[in-house]
Amino acid sequence: MTQKRLMILGIAVTVAVLFATATVWIDHTGTNAVPSLFPPSEGDHRTTFVLNATFPKISDSYLVYKTVTPEVTTDFVEDIGRTFGLTGTAKPYIEATGEICLVDGIKGVREQVSVYRYSGAVVYEIPDKGFPTYIDSQPILPSENDAKEIALDYLMNRNLLPRDAEFTNVEVNQIIGNATVSYNVTLAVRFSRNFNDIPVCGHDGLSVIIGNNSEVLGLVMNWRAVEPYKEISIKTPEEAYKELIAGKNRVQPPLETMLDQATINEISIGYWMEPRINKQEFVLPVYAFTGTAIDSEGREEPFRDFVSAVRSEGLESLGVVY
Repeated sequence: MTQKRLMILGIAVTVAVLFATATVWIDHTGTNAVPSLFPPSEGDHRTTFVLNATFPKISDSYLVYKTVTPEVTTDFVEDIGRTFGLTGTAKPYIEATGEICLVDGIKGVREQVSVYRYSGAVVYEIPDKGFPTYIDSQPILPSENDAKEIALDYLMNRNLLPRDAEFTNVEVNQIIGNATVSYNVTLAVRFSRNFNDIPVCGHDGLSVIIGNNSEVLGLVMNWRAVEPYKEISIKTPEEAYKELIAGKNRVQPPLETMLDQATINEISIGYWMEPRINKQEFVLPVYAFTGTAIDSEGREEPFRDFVSAVRSEGLESLGVVY
């Protein structure tokens, strides 16, 4: 039977939008609000910020954590590969990202594991099954509860479940489809963690990818080991909010999207983790601003952005520059 070729749609990932060049007018509707108008930044696009959240109470100081990165060699990657039942020789794969990869096709299907030199992050995958180019029927996927149990068993049997891992959710990881039909190809079972009851945010996390007939098709684990380093004082949430609307001290690059309005519904403290391809010596506290945004075409979308919580003198004492 001829299989119908379908276009990969992917999963939309909500990322934070920055306003470094936006002229800003502020409408405050939350309690404990800062003054009604901050000086606008340069630019010709106006973004209205609505504060619909209270400023959180903060502690006198917060721990800074220092990362402990393993020495990622080809031997190290081959040891990791054996955890997934892979054999073969690991080789440097992408110099810019520090990625070392082992590819094994002995089971009749291509499997591979990559380890990232700068973070120790591990990515295991079966590309042909996890990322098919076409599909003509809905794969048989487990329920949310079954997917969670499959992921936990998979991780525990391979001694890959961190002690501090907390189950987050199960969500569709990949969709393949066209204008008339689409199929959920894989599920992702996600885990997160916190440091002293403060969530780790950014690019930290652990995901187990499950496909047809409940087969585990991949794992993504950016879970840097850390140790306490020193206590440090932080900015007030009011200071961080001013920097948010002024486009200062954000911890990730902006998108090109311009927004007409952003409503901040929650302000919280988190610990920022860099992408697995980046070097990171310290794990620092950030302010997370969460809410909804309306773009220039009137479409509503989730909003999430992060501002460094550490003052410049604190960063300088650590030798860190954002």
